[in-house]
Amino acid sequence: MDTVVSVILVVTAIVHFLPVLGVGGEKQLQSLYGITLSDPNLVVMMRHRAVLFGLIGVFLLYSAFQPDLFKVGLGAGMVSVSAFIWLFLTAPECNSHMRKVAIIDTFVLIGLIVGSLLMWVA
Repeated sequence: MDTVVSVILVVTAIVHFLPVLGVGGEKQLQSLYGITLSDPNLVVMMRHRAVLFGLIGVFLLYSAFQPDLFKVGLGAGMVSVSAFIWLFLTAPECNSHMRKVAIIDTFVLIGLIVGSLLMWVA
């Protein structure tokens, strides 16, 4: 069971590391999200968001190898991906890049739920 939960947390960490590429600037953000950022303030906010995703990814990766942190890692991952899925579903229109993120996050959420169930049953 520990191995399965660890793998789920590592996969979740990897998914959270992908947006870190946005720290590189406007071109990387456009590539990641398929959006045009004309406001330099929004570019700064999105780059900061990329840093925060990196921090979450580091925690998720660390928790993957610390059984005492499995539950916290699973919970943090669920909050993160669930929030995006909810925001995506309640948005009026999103592009194909956002849809791809929502699909990936849905699969990650399913994994996190499985991991949580394993923790609950054990």
